[in-house]
Amino acid sequence: MHNKPVVILSLDKLYDDDIVVMHFAYNKDIKNAIKSIPGTIWNTFDKFWYIPLNRFNPDIVISSLKGIAEVDLTELKKTDYNNGENQKNLHIADRELKDRVRKSNVVRRYVRFLEGKRFSKSTVDTYSNFAVDMFLYIGKRSISQITEQDIKDYIDNSFVPNGYSISTHRQFISSLKHLAECFPEMKISDITLSMPSKSKKLPDVLSEEEIVKLIDNARNLKHKTIITLLYSSGLRIGEVISLRLSDINIERKQIFIRNSKGRKDRYVILADSFIPMLKEYLTSYSPQYWFVEGTPGKQYSPSSIRNFLKHLCKVSGINKRVTPHTLRHSFATHLLENGVDIRYIQELLGHSKPETTMIYTHISKKQLMKIQSPLDYIKAKQHKK
Repeated sequence: MHNKPVVILSLDKLYDDDIVVMHFAYNKDIKNAIKSIPGTIWNTFDKFWYIPLNRFNPDIVISSLKGIAEVDLTELKKTDYNNGENQKNLHIADRELKDRVRKSNVVRRYVRFLEGKRFSKSTVDTYSNFAVDMFLYIGKRSISQITEQDIKDYIDNSFVPNGYSISTHRQFISSLKHLAECFPEMKISDITLSMPSKSKKLPDVLSEEEIVKLIDNARNLKHKTIITLLYSSGLRIGEVISLRLSDINIERKQIFIRNSKGRKDRYVILADSFIPMLKEYLTSYSPQYWFVEGTPGKQYSPSSIRNFLKHLCKVSGINKRVTPHTLRHSFATHLLENGVDIRYIQELLGHSKPETTMIYTHISKKQLMKIQSPLDYIKAKQHKK
């Protein structure tokens, strides 16, 4: 027995268009809630409410009916609406809804607040996207009506089931604290939501041989240059795409990294062996302003770098999960293995705290190889006797 009225969702067709039909016994509260859902339409001929599939978002339907009726997705799940063209339509619908929320006064005000705190564009985008997703889940309510329980429900039903990483979860909690600061009228002024502990997982690192393979197998000069720069200078992907031509000083063998993570500037090394490739690249591609450009004068996209790096790993027979940041981890680890002081590595990487850089002491192979097993001590003693 259901304690509340039930709204059953099922997939159907109307004039060859896919629709999601909402079946329920007449209830004025349910009808008013359904009318408030974006995209809902009343079929006057057959007397039912429906949503075109390309505008359907189950999370919004559930949140709009929260406290009024239970939503039964059983019939909907029986149909194969998640495949093929329908899947594409759902993605389009989700994107359209997100764009609508992103343009709302609340999100715009939050973005201005974050920009006023001088956060980087990447951080502003990440935090505002968290807000958009949360508002979509919670549904149409004023900012002052959002409670801490709403947010806990959102975390339980979105972050955990979708397998978001610990670092993403921590980012969301940080963004939430700024949201509460921006909107004091929210009922979460005393945030008691727990921040999950950081993962202690060590970063993946490529061997020196694997680095050489990656560079050698890059046939496209632009790709080869980007991969080589990421590794040889230990840069973040955002630092590469934001690098200006004027920031590269070949004579002094230095690269100036401006306004990086934590709003810090720093200098990094320009490898001697990279300079001939760099000059060839600049002559061949003639970038106008940015070091690497997609179209003339426009920044290269980070997704392009990730995609060709993935392809390069496949061609090179590297089965590890490799991202552009893996090359930065490899740069730091190889420096440490070659005897460079950890304090210099910290400076080159732009780390604020030495503890962040110390992780590389745990993955430096040569350092580990210096440690003798206690069995060797025992055998050595026996041999002396």
